[in-house]
Amino acid sequence: MANSAQALNIKDLLDRSTEYFDSKGIESPRLNAEWLLAHTLGKKRIELYLQFDRLLTKSETDAYRSLIRERVKNKPLQYIIGETDFMGIKIEVDENVLIPRPETEQLVELALERLKTHNGRAIKILDVGTGSGNIAIALAKFLPAVTITAIEISEKAIAVATRNAEQNEVADRINFIIHDIKSDEFTHTGFDMIISNPPYISLETMSSLSPDVREWEPETALTDFSDGLDMISEVIKLSMGRLNENGIILLEIGGNRQSEPLKKMLSKAGYSNIKIESDYNSHARFASGVFETHKN
Repeated sequence: MANSAQALNIKDLLDRSTEYFDSKGIESPRLNAEWLLAHTLGKKRIELYLQFDRLLTKSETDAYRSLIRERVKNKPLQYIIGETDFMGIKIEVDENVLIPRPETEQLVELALERLKTHNGRAIKILDVGTGSGNIAIALAKFLPAVTITAIEISEKAIAVATRNAEQNEVADRINFIIHDIKSDEFTHTGFDMIISNPPYISLETMSSLSPDVREWEPETALTDFSDGLDMISEVIKLSMGRLNENGIILLEIGGNRQSEPLKKMLSKAGYSNIKIESDYNSHARFASGVFETHKN
């Protein structure tokens, strides 16, 4: 976006930055312009429209242009402003954690639906690969009787998740543990649900991801550096012997090509009532099974 010595009002600056983003191929250019300017001025987006004629100071304009330069380098909007919304909950994000997607909101919605039968009774959940803590925090917000163990290999991600739990006032019901699921040191059992959004993107597919994702989000949260099924397999292995009777495993998965292999993996692990369910874009996105001791 070209510099100008003349002070610009909010409307003119939004118009210019939208045009600039569009020329650089930034998706949803107007939305990006609004979020960045609102963040710069410490306002809500709607407030920008109520102050279209307000002139920006030089320092405000310079700060805004600095954020624009970051965005055209493909740095995700959420990393620039330092937060995102997940099921109506504010979640801090940075380059150490995956940015929560709408599909993962649907994963949480499925979990809430499956846990309705507990009717307010105490619930224990294991969240594998918690990242920013978004899944665990949302479940704790919506289920007052839940206690959650959330494991994650990255110390930096655990630090982000811990802050998020504290900011959302659910830290007392979530136990964050730094753990590599490929080790045998995890001894916790007695869960009613094991939930995970594991790295399910194959190494082959990584090159086709948008630069925003491929260049900025943590690789270990995206891919297993194999066929996309390796870490899912590790989560299933970890789950064995850790669920209560009629406990549920619920996973976010990588599309139709993973459906049949996952059905076989879950069946081999002793799960019944195995389901593959689609996201709102009709892609196979969620796999689940029920643990019944009398069948093992």
